[in-house]
Amino acid sequence: MATYSRVKTWSSNETLTSSDLNAEFNNIITNTNSGALNSDNVSTTAAWSWTGTHTMSTSSKLALIDNIYLTMGSATDGDYLLRYSASNTALELSTTNSDGSGTNAVVLDIQDGTDDVRVRGGLSTDNNAAPTTGLKVGGNIISDTDSTDDLGTSSVRWANLYADSIGDTGQALAITAGTNAISLTAGDLTLYDDNNNADTSISLGTSATEALVVQALNGGSNKTLEELRFTTKTASGTANHGKMSFYVDEVNIGNINDAGITLESGMVFTGNVTGNASGTAATVTGGTQAAITPCANLVTVGTIGTGVWQGTDVGVAHGGTGLSTVGTSQILTGNGTGALTSEANLTFDGSTLAVTGAATTTGNVGIGNADIGTTYHAGNLLLVGDEHADTGDTSTAIVIATRVAGTGELNFTDSPTTAQQGSIWYDHNVDAMILRANTGEKMRIDSAGAAYIGDTANSFSTIGVTINQEANNDEVLALKSSSVAHDITGKTQTDTYGLFQKFAGTTGGLQIGSYTESNVSMFFQSVVTSVDTTKSTSGVGAFMVQGALKSGTGITALSANANIVAFGLDGGTTRFLFDTEGSGHADVEWTTFDQHDDIALLHDIEATLVPDTFGAAMKYDADALTKVGILGKDSLHSEKPGTTRGMINFTKLSMLHHGAIRQVHQQLQDVKEFYQDKIAALESRLLRLEA
Repeated sequence: MATYSRVKTWSSNETLTSSDLNAEFNNIITNTNSGALNSDNVSTTAAWSWTGTHTMSTSSKLALIDNIYLTMGSATDGDYLLRYSASNTALELSTTNSDGSGTNAVVLDIQDGTDDVRVRGGLSTDNNAAPTTGLKVGGNIISDTDSTDDLGTSSVRWANLYADSIGDTGQALAITAGTNAISLTAGDLTLYDDNNNADTSISLGTSATEALVVQALNGGSNKTLEELRFTTKTASGTANHGKMSFYVDEVNIGNINDAGITLESGMVFTGNVTGNASGTAATVTGGTQAAITPCANLVTVGTIGTGVWQGTDVGVAHGGTGLSTVGTSQILTGNGTGALTSEANLTFDGSTLAVTGAATTTGNVGIGNADIGTTYHAGNLLLVGDEHADTGDTSTAIVIATRVAGTGELNFTDSPTTAQQGSIWYDHNVDAMILRANTGEKMRIDSAGAAYIGDTANSFSTIGVTINQEANNDEVLALKSSSVAHDITGKTQTDTYGLFQKFAGTTGGLQIGSYTESNVSMFFQSVVTSVDTTKSTSGVGAFMVQGALKSGTGITALSANANIVAFGLDGGTTRFLFDTEGSGHADVEWTTFDQHDDIALLHDIEATLVPDTFGAAMKYDADALTKVGILGKDSLHSEKPGTTRGMINFTKLSMLHHGAIRQVHQQLQDVKEFYQDKIAALESRLLRLEA
């Protein structure tokens, strides 16, 4: 509350004048008028009693600060109290008699920040009597949005729901319990759909593709139950998944599975068992059936799946073999209508066909191929496997078995006296695959996986390719492409874009040739994962070339003044050499710049490439530098701000340096001669003066 001081402090027995009294009253009136009187300058601890009607202006307010009550009622402290509670951060409506025994309690509060409203006791609408706790309504409880709000949550659920009806005719009803059970207690469960072609169904399972479906099927234009259908569905390909099993008193009686209806052991069909008269007869398995008496009118017996034939041998004419016994694994052969012959020299045990003695065939032989006679037309053909059939995981193989130290051979010939014109061998002595042509070995792959052409071993190669050209001097390796046609056929074939061959026929060396239809033939790209910035004799780079000299059976560094790398033209003309001393040598066409100011040229080169430092060119701009051959045409460019780069001909640049030095020397000589004459003249005059 603001504090206002008196105008004057009076002493004892002091005379009060009219001007003093007027000043004091003016002070009181000024500080207590309607504009200055407020909650900051008025305070009282006494109770206020208001009578009549008190009206506050629109901009006025009655402020009750934290924990100040507004009491209402007839009791001394009020029957009801309204306050803002700072400790609970809520607007509270309290009562002094919440339970009829004089207990103080908050009956309604509004929480700060969330505007949540909490009510003590029950709540009713439409002027209904309120329950002790809970909510009682006289109308509907309606969500503000269709199909969005829930009654309860997944963690706080309602215990029981009492209702006469759930859902409506225009909305599907979903009842979900996750993996828990849904229990229904009732007298009857009725599921009707009173429509034509309703086809009402019940599905049990884990999904639409893994379920038992019971359907009541009726016609499209009627409500007649035409069929009650049971259907199992499963995506599994395993046999009998989706089967139906029937238990009586918890004992399995039978199953309906992929094979049909199967009774469990000890179970029987009773009464008449009727098969399918128009199709495949029903199969009854399991249990013990009464004996079937002879049928005089039996036309066909169909397929007899099991049982023992106890009659006489069935002849060939009647579909039998005419035999009572057959040798183990022996193949039967026929000779007309007589009994078949069990061949002791021709056997098949289910996996191996064995022929004892010589086997001769005329025509094609197919193993695993049913249509060899119609698909292939070779005169004599052995075909293993069938490329027209999907054989799944089955492998097709021809196995040539030999002893541990033997050689398996597949030979090709067109002469009865030459059995090995072409061969594929496997030498078990060294575990090597050998390819032969023209009666001799041409290629082999050893046990480690190394491949050899024209050779059989290489002590410097464990796994790799070794090619021995013998005395041939042409291409040892050619790289071709059908999309290349450079037409340089005097050196190689037109579709060869790369080749390797000896550099010299009798001394060796590797010559690599590359050919193109464009202007880039050989491209080297050396990719590294780290870089070396050493600028010494131990430095390395992404692309390296080294020269060495034979030393005994090894190598050593090249001798002094030896050339390491040479660059030249086809025909043997060398233009550039780099030697072991680190010197570079160039076969150049010397030129001079006597028609130019060499010093100005040097200045303008730097002015062109570093204009910020050396200013503009004085006499020779970029076009002039290009014309004299020092700067490459159209090569000036910038790779980052403030820098200029260009292709400089360092050969001609060194010639320019040479000419500039010569020009400076000539100028110095001229100055020297000029001053020598001057000095001589001065010395002569000095001598005369001394005389």
